[in-house]
Amino acid sequence: MHVRTFCITNCSKKRLTCDHDEPDKFIKSQWQQSSRCFIFLIYRWILACFFIGALIFSLWNHISKFHEISKFFIFLTNLGFILCVFYSLLAAVVTTWYFQPAQLQNIESMENMPLILRIIWIMHNVSLTFSVVITLVYWTLLYDSDKDQLDAKNILTHVCNSIVMFIDLMIIAHPIYLIHVLYTLLLGIIYAIFSVIYQFSGGLNLDEKPYIYGILDWNNAKKSIIVVFGIILLATMIHCILWIICHTRITVWKLCNQKNKVSFKDSTIEGNVNPNFGSMDFYKTVELP
Repeated sequence: MHVRTFCITNCSKKRLTCDHDEPDKFIKSQWQQSSRCFIFLIYRWILACFFIGALIFSLWNHISKFHEISKFFIFLTNLGFILCVFYSLLAAVVTTWYFQPAQLQNIESMENMPLILRIIWIMHNVSLTFSVVITLVYWTLLYDSDKDQLDAKNILTHVCNSIVMFIDLMIIAHPIYLIHVLYTLLLGIIYAIFSVIYQFSGGLNLDEKPYIYGILDWNNAKKSIIVVFGIILLATMIHCILWIICHTRITVWKLCNQKNKVSFKDSTIEGNVNPNFGSMDFYKTVELP
């Protein structure tokens, strides 16, 4: 019974299509106590501005150093960062839209998940897992201290990306499900196919070598296939770890919420009744977000 419930919760068709019974969770923080939270709205825009600013800086750094722009878009690091930009900006815009009282009331009464929120959910899952994978693969397999500079651009795109996305995971209210790893794996496979096409169509990397990454040199197909499957396994493991962290966040929030309810109950028994106890404003501060 527990296995069946687990599979329905995490691996059902409903989860695969990114449907959710509470669409308003995608415009709220896990920790807010009222229907609207201005601090969370500001956070959304700070996140978007960070990724946009970092992408502009990274582009400028690339153009200044290599005097071209097209090869910027062949690297998985940069594509992953661009995905973070789209996710954070779209999430900020949608959160702003639903911050309006009328729109908020509308989404809180919705039973069907809007398409735009499904897109945000997919983008979040992919960009979060990709960020961690990129950080781990870069520093373990690709970074060369004799060749690569440990500068601001390198730190931004290979360290800050995963740290910021992890912080975001701890703030947002919507969950992660195991089946969503398929979106990350699909995008990873598409990139692997692109790297094959790019190499055999005569594409060169920034060092004028006939591949994008040395570990994905398709002239040595056996090695490259092993690398691809290794990264697929790594991405799956990371997604599972992030799933555990996400549900730990939700569990902690539930425990804190129960504790708050108990403390309010005890305060009324002892006679320390809040003057607003009978008002709707009071109950808004203790309801689940």
